Amino acid sequence: PQIMRLLANVYQKIGRIKAAEVAYRKAIELDEEDFVTWYDFGCFLMATGDLEEAEGKFRQCLRINAGFTHARNNLALVMHYRGRHVLAVEELKETLLGDPQYAEAHNNLGKVLYHLNRLADAEKEIRAALEIDDTLVGAWHNLAKILFRKGESREAASACEKGVELAPEHAEAQHDLAMMYIDCGQIDKAVIALEKALSYEPSLAPARRKIAELCLETGQVRQAREHLESLLAIEPDDIAARYNLGTALYRTGKTREALAVFKQVLEADPIHPYAATNAGLCLEMLGRPQEARSFYKRAVETCPNLD
Repeated sequence: PQIMRLLANVYQKIGRIKAAEVAYRKAIELDEEDFVTWYDFGCFLMATGDLEEAEGKFRQCLRINAGFTHARNNLALVMHYRGRHVLAVEELKETLLGDPQYAEAHNNLGKVLYHLNRLADAEKEIRAALEIDDTLVGAWHNLAKILFRKGESREAASACEKGVELAPEHAEAQHDLAMMYIDCGQIDKAVIALEKALSYEPSLAPARRKIAELCLETGQVRQAREHLESLLAIEPDDIAARYNLGTALYRTGKTREALAVFKQVLEADPIHPYAATNAGLCLEMLGRPQEARSFYKRAVETCPNLD
């Protein structure tokens, strides 16, 4: 079974997922009481997104070796991902009874408690994790999110900075750090963090959306347009991004293109008053006042109090 387990690990690393699964199943056939194989198979299934099967494998591992804390930790994570948060808390508490110095379990317990909005308890667990291991990247990120939700933006940014120093390629953390900088009024730092996030993960839509908004707000309209076009390639149904693209096109003198985009917005959201107003403005610029009036009328009918 050890050889089959190693073979499965090699298959997994080179992307031969089906072959890895076959190797794990063969290893279990060879020795159904090898708890390490059950654990490794569970980790494999967890990584491939088969959470129900992964839970079963971790339970088999714990049936053979109830004191295997890594298996119990992962079982709790699977339960959390499957929406059974309270039960996950109990499993993590039991994990920590077996190994109070298990930093990752403290971090995971904090993460689940955060999800349950038990912020004080969550912060306590995350700080316990960092006392044991201050290089735990996820713990710094989780602490930052807790502090940010508590309204402590500067402290949150400081914690998040420590995490991204350890793992700058963590795109989601770079995005979250940017949001903390924005809350602190540090827009230049926010833009840098967002650019870093997108350098590591160009398809990270929240980062692309936010940097486009900041570019529009600061008058960097051409850059905003580029980001919005990239965002719409990822999320073509994002009406707000499409409306902002129309605005960017209009502000850069691309009136016909802007009009086409505002019409697309109205097709997706017929009661979008600002798209109707801006379509009217485009038509006026193009020398088509009669058509413009029909869009202004539509905007007023949709929103009588429109300024």
